[in-house]
Amino acid sequence: MDEPADSSDPSSAQGSERGSRLDSWKEVAAYLNRDVRTVQRWEKMADLPVRRLQKSGLRAVFAYTKELDDWLQRQAGSPEIAEVAEVIPGATAETVMSQPGAEPPAAVATTTRWRLGMAGVAILMFLTAAIYLKSRAPADWGPLIARPITSDPGSERDPDISPDGKYVAYSYEAPNLSMRILVRLIEGSGNPRSITTAPANEWSPVWSPDGTKIAFLRGDPSGEVTLHLVAALGGEDRQVAAGIRPHARRRTQVVGHLLAWMPDGANVIVPDRTQPTQGSLFRINIETGERVQLTYPGEAQYDVEPSLSSDGGILLFNRIRGEYLSDVFIQKLDAQGRPDGRPRQLPPAGQWNGTPRLLEDRRELLVCAGSLPRLILWRQPLDGSGSPVSLGIIGDYAVQSAVHLRSGRMVSRTSRSQADILRYALRTKGAPSSAPVEPTLEGILESTFIDVNPVYSPDGSRIAFISDRKGRRQLWVSDQSGHNPTEWTQTFEVDAPPPAWSADGSKLLFTGEAPSGVSQLYVADQSTRTAVRISDNKLDHGRALFSHDGKYVYSGAADKSTYSIYRLPATPGAGPPEKVLSGYTNVCGVEPSGKGLYVTRPSARGQVELEFAPLPSGQVVHLATLNFANDAWVTPDGVYYLARRVDRPLAPVTLHFRTHAGSDKELQEYSRYPGRGLSISPDGRYAITTRVVPPISDLLLLETSRR
Repeated sequence: MDEPADSSDPSSAQGSERGSRLDSWKEVAAYLNRDVRTVQRWEKMADLPVRRLQKSGLRAVFAYTKELDDWLQRQAGSPEIAEVAEVIPGATAETVMSQPGAEPPAAVATTTRWRLGMAGVAILMFLTAAIYLKSRAPADWGPLIARPITSDPGSERDPDISPDGKYVAYSYEAPNLSMRILVRLIEGSGNPRSITTAPANEWSPVWSPDGTKIAFLRGDPSGEVTLHLVAALGGEDRQVAAGIRPHARRRTQVVGHLLAWMPDGANVIVPDRTQPTQGSLFRINIETGERVQLTYPGEAQYDVEPSLSSDGGILLFNRIRGEYLSDVFIQKLDAQGRPDGRPRQLPPAGQWNGTPRLLEDRRELLVCAGSLPRLILWRQPLDGSGSPVSLGIIGDYAVQSAVHLRSGRMVSRTSRSQADILRYALRTKGAPSSAPVEPTLEGILESTFIDVNPVYSPDGSRIAFISDRKGRRQLWVSDQSGHNPTEWTQTFEVDAPPPAWSADGSKLLFTGEAPSGVSQLYVADQSTRTAVRISDNKLDHGRALFSHDGKYVYSGAADKSTYSIYRLPATPGAGPPEKVLSGYTNVCGVEPSGKGLYVTRPSARGQVELEFAPLPSGQVVHLATLNFANDAWVTPDGVYYLARRVDRPLAPVTLHFRTHAGSDKELQEYSRYPGRGLSISPDGRYAITTRVVPPISDLLLLETSRR
């Protein structure tokens, strides 16, 4: 990562504090008594403090001797790069040991055997320390005390503790209402105080260092938002910046804490997309609006959830690299609040590693990690020398947290989610009712966990669905009434999109985790119930379907966050994926003769548009606007879909049947949205769907009896 040029003079006070200045890789290598390749590797692997220049006419890199000496001290026993121990911490270039086989400097050539022996002992001690640090776990906390702060209906999120440790600010979302910012006492009774009044969503509050102001975001969490400031007791707010696009990933319920104050109280760190497929962290001055970029992720990566040490020298953040994948990074900042070297990734505690918070007095880190949505709290050493350790809290999932640096108090957001599979009878005789009717829903697959995305088999005798009722997302199959559910257990975790049956009902196609970290396509045979991976590429696959002849599969997939529809062979290793349609995110069905696909794409208004796209090309036919991408079901005779009114959210909706030749018939209008997703039994008598219970979340206070 390139850093803006440092204009300080080596002879200035600042330069003298940092020692002498070295103005090239060659000079840095000579000072450390190593070759250029070695010190360049140290910069990449162990954050060697080498700086970069951007002004024309200046050399590419420079470094200060004092910073190099300090770095050498810190590397004693470093598990990241053991060979650094060969350079005795605190020594200068004239007294360090040389590499084996290299000609030693003159000063070292005159060193006594006794000094060489002592250096060897030092090396052994450092390497022993490295092994110890690599394996050690964080020190025991003692008993952890947990008690609820909130228990209101609805959902609380984005907690942040005031600088004096007495209050917590958070965003509250009541049923059918926008999110608003509330402040309440952590201890004692009393109602929370609403400090904002706008009708739009307001979220991600964070206290200023002096406790007088709160910064927050206003707008659609998955769209474009504005940054605002308001007095801690409420009042008229002030807009600081507009046009902020926090992140594109669909993780708005999990990702929080999108803001962080710099200790100077003059700047706020905010995530913003530099382009549609990339998001960085920026420092925004609250008076001038000046923006300074702080992180430089790769393409299709998004940096979110910043937090800082009390002196502003350490920036923690979450780097999202997939729908279910993220990592925690540490970025050092210099005295001017600019990046100092490259960020360092911490060992993961799960596939998703979010909301990093510093436990400053313990030199540890608190993260919410696991496999989505099953996140729990973990702690680990800040230097990455030990493995993450679970806090061991039994109960609801932990998805966000806040830490009061001085007291060590923690406030965590707990979350409970549930989804069940329902069935409702379709009208088979007579004309539809003139007025909307309420669907009669019957629960057929229910648990205290998540059961989603059911699909009928071609003969209607079975239902395949995705469930984590045993603690991990897996593929399940029941009979047509939801009885006798059987788990098709895999060694990996299955993704949530609906599975797809082969034409003869002997196989199931679905998506799941792959070693590469992105979702890939699998086919499981009912005789063995085990899956074979049929794709091996860099695409992040979503829902997939067999082609009309079973030789291929079609899948909506993301290539660096850009979605298209791809076709690939149904046999493993038979060929690479081929892009067939651009701009579509989901494939709902295949026309029985293979002439086209039923696909969906998001509209500019945030809705889902169902269309028929001929293959290999032709005039696209728009069919309807849907609530969700899976609200359509394709049969050999035609396509069923739940059309929504563009001006009404969720309901009323109308169930249609359209033949592949284009004849459309309205079957019934429903006054209430039946559920998310649609699958129709082959005899046309029943529809099955998913009822998603709105997540319920509260705030929990955590304290340790030992610090």
